[in-house]
Amino acid sequence: MSLLRQFHLRKALLSCLIATAIAGVVGADRAAAADIVKIGGTGGALGDMSRLADAYMRSHPDAKVVVLPRSLGADGGIKALRAGAVDISLVIEPLSPDDRAAGLTAVPYAKSALVFATRQDTPFDGVTTDWVIDVYRGAVTTWPDGKPIRLVLRPAHDSDMKILYAHSDAMKKAMELALARPGLLIEDTAQLAARKLMQLEGSLGSTTFAQIQSEQTPLKLLTFDGVAPTAQMVAAGRYPLVKFFYHVTRVDASAATRDFIAFLGSEEAAAILQKTGNVRIAAAPRG
Repeated sequence: MSLLRQFHLRKALLSCLIATAIAGVVGADRAAAADIVKIGGTGGALGDMSRLADAYMRSHPDAKVVVLPRSLGADGGIKALRAGAVDISLVIEPLSPDDRAAGLTAVPYAKSALVFATRQDTPFDGVTTDWVIDVYRGAVTTWPDGKPIRLVLRPAHDSDMKILYAHSDAMKKAMELALARPGLLIEDTAQLAARKLMQLEGSLGSTTFAQIQSEQTPLKLLTFDGVAPTAQMVAAGRYPLVKFFYHVTRVDASAATRDFIAFLGSEEAAAILQKTGNVRIAAAPRG
């Protein structure tokens, strides 16, 4: 065999080996990406889900679960799931018929109080339905000590607003009037709203008990009509403003995603949720 032919054979063999190696690396990267479970959705659930993901990865050292740090909102989470950008979406209500027809499945796993909160130095501990309605419609603009109330609102489509709209027609009307008033602060995400409530003197706005507990945000959580927003009051049906949390997956969810979902139904996960003020929903129907 001539030297030139040997050279070409060796070159072809080397090229084949390099191509095989590259294919192996690319395949490994794709497999690794497929094994990463990405979670996003409503901001009120992200703190708890981060704790759950950390606990899962401690007992599954080869697993990787990433909880997006910024809220996508419930609607944004569903869009991201349908687009394949996340593997699990976190929402606060059952799926629409369109989402179910697209092959999505929602399962409720916890519920927590929707609370009115203020900065820790506000010298008041509770609010009533009538007072809150007067504040949001603009009839009351100061705390009982005469200091200005600084409202921190959420957008009309936000989960907090949906729950408050459902509380009563008067509450819905007051919230709509507040959103229409010029100059009021509207924060897009649960985390940004909590930060503003913490920063502004005389602040008042809605947040989720479990979010504040899981993210350890220093806020004063106010009683509502004399009832404390605790897990015990939610479980007893005494606290009226309740936010449900659902995890949503696609029918073609990866094995890694299904394994993490199974963990969410474990006693370990239940204990984590309980510590941050959630009421666990076990063996719930699919929606």
